[in-house]
Amino acid sequence: EIRLSLVGSEMCIRDSAIVEVKARSEVTVAVDAVQSAAWRRIEAAADVWRVRHPQPETLSMRYDIVAVTSAFRLRHLAGAWQPNRYK
Repeated sequence: EIRLSLVGSEMCIRDSAIVEVKARSEVTVAVDAVQSAAWRRIEAAADVWRVRHPQPETLSMRYDIVAVTSAFRLRHLAGAWQPNRYK
């Protein structure tokens, strides 16, 4: 559990989002650009980060994609991938 103190209030952080950002002409092209090898790399990096947390078992992890289109529009796809899907 990470605690932040902000001007007299306290906030706990337990949920984490690992976000892959892709800039492509369209949202579907951006999503398709994140191949299985990339997800394995992202998951491995997230695992390294998680074990460095003081209480890794308390963290909830989510894997998202943010697609940036050529028209500079953003599309956030929460939960775009689940671990072990490509293993």
